[in-house]
Amino acid sequence: MRLALKAAVVVCALSLAGATGAAAVPKPQTALSYPTLEAARDSVVAMVARTVALPSAQVGATPCRFGYWYLPDSAAGYVVRVPLKEGPECRADLLGEVLTKAGWTPDYSYSADGTDGTLMGYVRNNYLCVVEGRWSGGDDMDTTWVVTSCELIVTCVPFREGDHPK
Repeated sequence: MRLALKAAVVVCALSLAGATGAAAVPKPQTALSYPTLEAARDSVVAMVARTVALPSAQVGATPCRFGYWYLPDSAAGYVVRVPLKEGPECRADLLGEVLTKAGWTPDYSYSADGTDGTLMGYVRNNYLCVVEGRWSGGDDMDTTWVVTSCELIVTCVPFREGDHPK
């Protein structure tokens, strides 16, 4: 099954459910808050640069518009795009670990995975960052297919209360 991931606006999500069947909703951190979205953006850009081993000057963020998955709302934010010559993990999982160590909480309602990419949300205080790895999955039946390049995309926007499955 293929999962096509669109930049910043994604139409499908898989929610991880707890034992009761309710989706896990993260509790945003309260300590060490970022005073602005730009401060959160700059911190995330630095983490991306360290994770992909590029100087921060080569990793930049551009303004974007993000459509929330579970609210009829969108917000201005920032997107970081880094093309990589890597395997299928595309460093998205590694960047997720870096974000978690920096105090970001996984938001499992922003989670998707497929042969063409992976996506995971992270929340910290008033901000949501969605980490996405994209690559060509090739033919699902071809077991010899090797991913030769990918793109790491991180979108950060204000966190919205109620932005989770009901």
